[in-house]
Parts: sequence; structure tokens; C-alpha cells
Amino acid sequence: MTMQMEHEIKRTQAVDSKYREQRDYLNDLNDKFKYYRAEPQKALLNEQANQQWFIDKKWAVTELVETMPRELATSVFKQYVKKWEKYVLANGSARSANIWLRKRVEKTRVAVSRFPVPIDNLYFESGRKAQANIWCDKCVQIVTECAEKSMSIAETKEFVVEIAKQWGFAVKKSTEQIERQSHECDDEFELRKADELAWFEMLRLLDEQWWLRKIDVAFRQYYEHCQIINGRVHQGSSRYLSCHGLTDFRARKTACEIALSQMLVVNSETGEEMEMSDVVKASIANPELRRNELMLRLRGFENIADENGLIAGFYTLTAPSKFHAYNKRKNGKGAYLNKNYKGASPRTTQTYLCGVWAKARAKLKRLDIEIIGFRVCEPHHDGTPHWHALFFFHPEDEQIIRFVLADYFTQEDRSELNVSDDEFQLWGKIIGGDDSQVDLFDIEKIRESENLIKNVAERIKARFLYEKIDKDKGSATGYLAKYIAKNIDGFKVDDEEGKPANKSAELACGWSSTWRIRQFQQIGGPPVSVWRELRRLEQDKEVAEAKAKAKKEGVKYEPKIRSLIDIQSEHDPVEIARIAADLGNWSMYIEAMGGLFCKRAGFPVGVVYKQVENAYGESVKKLKAVGCSFITMISRSDGWSIVKKNATKEGFDPKASASAALGVLSLTVREQQIIKQGRQLGVSIDGPTARILDAGGSITLKTRVVKGEKRVEKMKMVKTYLDVGGDQLQIWEESVDIDSLHLEYMINGQPDKKGRVNDLQKLREALRERKGNMQILYLDTGWRTTVMVKNSVGAESELTTVQRLEAVQAWADENKVRLIKAKQGGVF
Repeated sequence: MTMQMEHEIKRTQAVDSKYREQRDYLNDLNDKFKYYRAEPQKALLNEQANQQWFIDKKWAVTELVETMPRELATSVFKQYVKKWEKYVLANGSARSANIWLRKRVEKTRVAVSRFPVPIDNLYFESGRKAQANIWCDKCVQIVTECAEKSMSIAETKEFVVEIAKQWGFAVKKSTEQIERQSHECDDEFELRKADELAWFEMLRLLDEQWWLRKIDVAFRQYYEHCQIINGRVHQGSSRYLSCHGLTDFRARKTACEIALSQMLVVNSETGEEMEMSDVVKASIANPELRRNELMLRLRGFENIADENGLIAGFYTLTAPSKFHAYNKRKNGKGAYLNKNYKGASPRTTQTYLCGVWAKARAKLKRLDIEIIGFRVCEPHHDGTPHWHALFFFHPEDEQIIRFVLADYFTQEDRSELNVSDDEFQLWGKIIGGDDSQVDLFDIEKIRESENLIKNVAERIKARFLYEKIDKDKGSATGYLAKYIAKNIDGFKVDDEEGKPANKSAELACGWSSTWRIRQFQQIGGPPVSVWRELRRLEQDKEVAEAKAKAKKEGVKYEPKIRSLIDIQSEHDPVEIARIAADLGNWSMYIEAMGGLFCKRAGFPVGVVYKQVENAYGESVKKLKAVGCSFITMISRSDGWSIVKKNATKEGFDPKASASAALGVLSLTVREQQIIKQGRQLGVSIDGPTARILDAGGSITLKTRVVKGEKRVEKMKMVKTYLDVGGDQLQIWEESVDIDSLHLEYMINGQPDKKGRVNDLQKLREALRERKGNMQILYLDTGWRTTVMVKNSVGAESELTTVQRLEAVQAWADENKVRLIKAKQGGVF
């Protein structure tokens, strides 16, 4: 055992004494070898290579055990074995294979370093629950010790937060508004305020469910990061998301659908009931509605931009090479490892892009340049995020915006683009109108400046690409429509291979869910939250009747066309904005909210919140209405709660939270998935049976006899991918020859792995029952060359494999038993 392994064991034991009771961090290395059985068979024929392999295998297994979950580690180990054999046979040295594995392990070690416990313990859901309980208990213990020492709540929180920092978890800051009491001085108020805010933050750290959610997300992202590092996510393998990640996403989506199908939305005041699944389908959680809303808003921006004489530009923004794990081959088939990759995750890359964008937008604000539009974040083939943005702006600002974005998004590792800072400085002076650099009447210098910008833009297009929207070739909305559709549901869009994009859209959504990356963001313009609340308000009686009539007649409702000026002269600001939202006219809504570049403080209509308590007793804001300075319109009624379908109305608490209602489900999500899979296979599974299958057991569905054979149909969960989310039900049939008697370990009379004892005495009894008509299945596996047996006088003697089989054959001939050689199994 290496010094590093010993140090890690001591560190783990010091940090977490309870974990030692659960399992050792590193068992004896020999015990670990049983999971790493791959061998370089050809290379081991050489004695020197054989000795070297023993040393390298021990090192490789140690490295993999410390950094990766077992299933992934064994897969990487197999790749290492192939490379080890290849290089040893080629040049007699395994150095290149060892370097390859070391680089893989180094990148994975960065990902695993965030966990203060061995990663294997987080692989299963039960392990994550156990860790959530352990670390929650640690926080409770610290709070108890601090209370005994009479420490303040604010001081106690600092100690408890250190526990969360070991995982890299950040605690959400409390937004509670603390009011000052009349008898308090400034110091007393500040102390009480600090304690109360600290208490709300600390309550999260004392909640086991908070820990479980954090650990689940952290492990899911870590596992997917390992898949990226080890070549499971790229062109030619699995684009955007690994097979494991896709299976996990589907499992979570299915679990959500099952939970929603079992819930109702009930109003205790009016008695109304609705299916929770129907409510979700009517919201923007529905992919079709989400896509339609985004397209409507984008078209609204384009319409009002055209009215105001703005032009549009399309930008593609990409991270530096060190954020990309794999590069796509020029022929588009497959990918190869990027040597510049430093082990960054997609979440890290997104944080980098957001940071650069914040700087660039602050620069544009200092220059008093306004832009509106949308940005779409989507993954490269290897899961690395990049942005597509469509902005509308004044024509005179085009070159400044282009330069600012190009400058900021290429500042990091600019040398890899073969561009210097001096060239960017010259570009900045050119577009800034510095007469010392460009004479506006010197045609030759103007051309030189244009060529410089064109030359630099060509070299940086791998990181920054700008396209001016040409109305003759297509609308601005059409440019971004493809990226919106391919990242939601693939509606009428083909992927890079010319196939329908619904599969790649599912991968993109799974990628976004796994890494918690926002796909779409509006830049500038009025808030969509106000728009959505306005659409919840009741329609005009006349309009509602006209819509109902059109629906009844099966024709499309055509709203009455009125000018915005007329509407503004007749209605208040809220009603004007509501009419625009009800008509689905985003450009009209922008005008109703103050115009194209209206600041937030100038919006005439805004949302109104009410204060409610969350699960931690903290006052938080909840949407209630929309209004302006002199009128408020309620958009959300009270009394709605989420309950189970079979919940009785007696004793029903309308104030119960959704999470409390979901908590009464008697079956786990895994068990519900098993029941649903069984239903798809035509098998009815109840709760107890689902628990047996979830625990790894098998069940017998039916038994039948066909021509002397007993056929047993069985079912169990089979692991299809690398995580428990990939388990699927599998049904198979086993055939047993009723006239055959399978007897294991016949010679030495030892019990087999299932505890059965088959000795010669039982053979003779079976022979008498069968009246000499018996056949025995046998096989020599070659695992053991000798076996110890007792002779007639009780002395032990040693038989070789050949002698053992000869003894069996002699006994069979004597008793007229037919021996049948098996194709697989043990010695029978």
C-alpha cells in the first residue's frame, strides 16, 4: 500500500469516524483485484513483461480505485490493458500506456477532490442517503456543542458552514426582512439581525433533505464529468450526454411523470380539482408551449426593431481550447482527444462564459450602447457549452459591439488563435475613429483597415463569429429558430447528420438538466414574468364570448384590430399591457411597457408579491398580482394545494406544502419505475414484489412442462448502463430436463455455492429411484487441477483432473449411468 493511500485512509478516518462503521475506504488491494481481471495475454508470455505487468497493474488499480466508481474504473482499466499490451509488444515499454492512464486519472482526481468521502460510497441512492444523514448529524452535533458553550447563533453558523464547505456547497443567503424594534439601539438591532439571518441559513444545514439534494446533484455531475474525461461523450460515441446520463435523465423524467400522475391540485375554498399532470401540460413546462412562446417573443423583438430602424447581428461565442475535452475530426466522423484540455466540466465552462459576458455587457453600458435580443446556450459534441446570440441594435453601434464582444471573448489564451493584443488595439482605434490611425479621405488606408479587421475576424472565428443578418436571405428570427427548436423538441429541424433532431433535442435537454445550465435567456426588453401573469387574468366578456363562438364553429378567432393609441386613450396601463399579452403581441407589449430600451425603473406595470413562509419558516415572496401605481389586479387565487389522489378530504390541511404531499407516497421512485416497466411488459407488479426486484432478487412468473422439460419463466432487474438509473426489467426462460439430475462436486462431497451437498450416497439413492435410467451432466472447468478426496478407509488422497474424470466414468459404467458433457457450468 502506497504512502498516499495510507495518508488518505488516515484523513478519511479523521474526518468521518462514522464512515468507518459503514465500510473501509480502501480494502486490501488483493480484494480489489477481483474486479480488474483483464490481462495482456500475448505480452505476458515474456517473463520480463510478466514481472512488469504485476507492478503496473498494482499501480493502475490503486489509482483507479481512488478516483473513479468501480464500473467506470473497470472500463478504463480494460482500455489501459489494451494500450499496455500494444506498446509492450511494439517497443518493449509500457511508458506511453502509463502516461495515458496518469493523465486520465489526474483529470478525474480534480473532479473527485470535491468529495470528502470515498466516491464509491455515493454510487447508490442508499449510500447518498446515508451520507446525507451522517453530515446532517455532524451539523446538529456542532450546534449542540456551540449551544453548550453559550455561543451566538451567528458564531455557530460559521462553524456549521465549514462542514458544507468540505463538499463545496454554498448556503443560500436569507432574504428575510428584519424589522427594528422601538427599544433597540443600533448595536442591539445588528446583533439580533445577524442571529436571525444566520438561523435561517443554518436551518438548511440541519435539514437532511437539503444535504441529500446537494449530494445527488454533485454526484450526478461528477459521474457525467468522468464520462466526458474518459471519452464517453463526443462525436462518434454519444453526443452532448453519455448513455449513462441519458438513462439517468429519462429515469428522473419518468419518476416525475409518475409522481405528477398521482397528484391533484385542489382548491379548498371553491372545491375545484384538477389533474396535476394537466396543469403542467398547460404551462411552459410543456416543450411545445415553451418553444411557441420563445418564437413569439423573438418575432416581437424583430418586428419592433424593424419599426425603429434597428439592425440584427448573429454571434457565436465559444470557450478557449482548454475547456474542450475532444475535438471533432475534419471529416465529421469521430473525434480525438484534445491535448490542451485541463479537465474543466461544462458547469465550469458556463461559469467562465457568464463571467466574460458580464464584463462585455458592462463595457457596452459604459459606452451607452443598448442591445436587445436572445442568447441560446447549447452543447458542443463533447458537452462543452457555447452560445448563439441574436442582438438588435442601432446601425452606428454595429462595429463597436462586434469589437467589444470579440475583444472580451478572446482575451483568454488569445495566442492560440494566432492573434496579438497589438492587432486588437489597432482594431479598436480603427472603429473608434482615431484620425491618427485612419484618414477618412485616404482610400488606401481605409482598405488596409478593412483588411486588418477581416483578417483578425477570420483567425478568431473558432472562438468568436459574427454574421450580419441579411433580410434578403432570411429573417433574424429564422436564424435563431433552428437553435431554439433543436434544444427543446427538435420540431421540424434536422440534426448535424441530417436526421430528425428529436433525439438530439432530448440529449440537449438532458445535458441542460444534468449540468443545471440555463438554455435560453432574454437580453433587454420588458420582463416575461409580467407577460405571463397578464395572460392569467380574465379576458373581456366580449372577447371571451367571441373566442368561445369561434371554437364552437371550428374556425380561428380573429381579434379586432385596434391601434395602440386608441387603446391607450381608453384604458389604464395594466389593461393596455393585458390586451397586448392576450393578443399574443410581444411588440405591442414592449410599447405598453414603456418602449424598446425602457429601464426597469420605468416600466409602468410590474408584478406584486405577497409574503409567505417557506419550509424553514422564512418569509419569501410569492407572485400574487400585477399592477401599476394606482391599480392592482389579482392573477393568482388562494386556497390551492397539491394532494395525493386517494387522500380523503377529512383532515385535509389546505396549508400543507407540495413537498409534504409528495412525501406521503408509499412507494419509492425506483419501485414506481419497476411497476411501470412491468406494466409495459404486460406483467402486474405489486409493491412487495417491486421491493424484491429492486433488491436484486428474481421472481418466477410461470412454470410449464413441455415434452419432458420443465420451463420456468423468470424476471429480474438487469443493469444496462453504469448506474442504477439504467436498470431494466428482463424476462427469460430457463429449461430443466426432468429426466436429468445435475450433481455438483460429486467426487469430494463438498457443498456447492448454493449450499447443496451431493455425495455418492445421494447419487445411489437417486439411482435406485430412477431404476438405472439416469444421466449426469459434467464439466471440467480447469480452475483446479487436483482435488482431495477420502478413500474407503478415510485417508485423504489427491486426484488430478484426469484421474477425477476417470473415476466418475468408471462409477457411471458400473451403475449404467449416462454422462453428458456440458458446455458451461461447474464440475457435475
